[in-house]
Amino acid sequence: MIWQAGPENRAQIFGRYVKAEDSDGKHRPQTKPQMTATANDGMFARIRSTIRRIPRGKVATYGDVAYAAGFPGAARQVVWALHGSGGLLPWQRVVGAGGKILLPGIKGAEQRFLLQSEGTAFIGLCVDMKQHRYTWPMFRKIKRKPQRMQRRRRK
Repeated sequence: MIWQAGPENRAQIFGRYVKAEDSDGKHRPQTKPQMTATANDGMFARIRSTIRRIPRGKVATYGDVAYAAGFPGAARQVVWALHGSGGLLPWQRVVGAGGKILLPGIKGAEQRFLLQSEGTAFIGLCVDMKQHRYTWPMFRKIKRKPQRMQRRRRK
């Protein structure tokens, strides 16, 4: 994120001035250094890369994307990551729980149109999740031998 306020706004925001003088002898407002990364950039990058892996004709819920990215319970952060992507992600492939399109108005209609153009089937207002839900390969069921619980011995 880059700071975009002009010098006159920075003085109002920060309310202080730099003590050093410029060549014309006037005090200048202190400027905020350019921010190149925030604490959430790593999280959002992982969420965005997870969304990019959803193939055409498949959908995932916000919660599924958060879980696959390694942040279970962070469905709202998936929304923020999509919001900040600038439309460069396949945003239409992420839907609400149960396959419901949660976007209101024209954006919801656009999402449905884009999903239908990819071959996604709908049951009423919801995506047919049994047919079109995407599961990441690392979360598919793996047959494992059941591990036996060892009893603790009393001393």
